[in-house]
Amino acid sequence: MTDKNKHLLKIIALFIDAHQKLEGNEESQSNIRYLLGQTIRQYDVPVQNCHVSKGAFNLWNELTSADINQFKYRESVKCDRLEGETTLDVYTGNAKDSVKKKVSPGDSFIFRQVFHVDHVIPVSFILAELLKLESITEENIQTLLDKMHLCRILKKEDHRMGRTKGRTLDFDETIQRVYRAKEVELM
Repeated sequence: MTDKNKHLLKIIALFIDAHQKLEGNEESQSNIRYLLGQTIRQYDVPVQNCHVSKGAFNLWNELTSADINQFKYRESVKCDRLEGETTLDVYTGNAKDSVKKKVSPGDSFIFRQVFHVDHVIPVSFILAELLKLESITEENIQTLLDKMHLCRILKKEDHRMGRTKGRTLDFDETIQRVYRAKEVELM
């Protein structure tokens, strides 16, 4: 486990404890839930829990030689492998529809305009389970955080799947009920 994750476990334990001690103070609990969710998002998910959709894998490898698992959100991706011009479906902000953008060898684009890092098990599900812990130990917290899986997918695949409908705390069940049901296959 990384030093960062060791520290995050301690911070998460403090937030859970504070949330329990502030029972009845909904405003303070709401603020703590927000901070807890943001803290969970900072947790480095182990490589064995990181996945890529076939669609994202194929497009990524057409565009760049970089490791897709090293990119997220606002990072710039350089098209260093692209041979000739291609057209990308690009999403800006929370737009539901894409616009077509032509890119050529050497051009760049922002990762989140074309790709998405999906929490297969939503952070809100993990957070809810953390807040139910009766015994706030790093081991119990770690057990729940180990359920986290990330999947790099195409933004258009993300739009097909929706946020939480059909998702559970079980990775395999969620893949079957959400990803495969929307024709998103993993590598």
